[in-house]
Amino acid sequence: MVRDPKYDILFEPIRIGPKTMHNRFWQTTHCLGPGSERPGAQAAYRGMKAEGGWAAVFTEFCSVHPESDEYPFISARLWDKGDIINLGLMCDSVHQHGGLAGVQLWYGGMHSICMESREVPRSASSLPSNLVPCRNAYSSEADVDDIKAIINMYVEAGKRAVQAGFDILEVSGGDSTIPIQFLDHRYNHRTDAYGGTFEKRARFYLELMHALKKACGNDAAVTTASKSTH
Repeated sequence: MVRDPKYDILFEPIRIGPKTMHNRFWQTTHCLGPGSERPGAQAAYRGMKAEGGWAAVFTEFCSVHPESDEYPFISARLWDKGDIINLGLMCDSVHQHGGLAGVQLWYGGMHSICMESREVPRSASSLPSNLVPCRNAYSSEADVDDIKAIINMYVEAGKRAVQAGFDILEVSGGDSTIPIQFLDHRYNHRTDAYGGTFEKRARFYLELMHALKKACGNDAAVTTASKSTH
């Protein structure tokens, strides 16, 4: 079958940060259920995507810290050395077929139920979850030191991701994750340097992206998946 030349651009390489995709096909983050607990299934499925021609292949949402625990729902996670080993199998499988391995870094804030970790998540404001109210999720309002700690959770998870072999680090800014909880006035009721005007509400998101880029940008592409706010 002859390909229409207007689609040729989809098959051309494109550079993203320090990495190059061999075409423009990007398998975005989507949930399957294996997470970090079923590394063989994770590696086999994502590797199959790369074998089929996708240049970038992502995990599902990936928890950066036990404070962002979604149990009993299963996510990928980068909490410790064991997770590096487990997700490293996926990276090897994707690389075997010439693809780039991507991970979506996720901190749920007020929506993290933490039924496994029993941690208390932090957020822009101390509010109950309105995403799935039956979870009874609740968070504490982050002070300035807490904000630095959360950003560091992303940075450390990013470093673990690089050790595992990931090429692309994507910060989840959709689904009302913590970047949105700071950015959206419905969640952010602060009156300090991280609340009020749009510029102040965007401060957390910008500081997070800058910190991750500074720590990992030479080894991996750093990007984000976001949405508009009201």
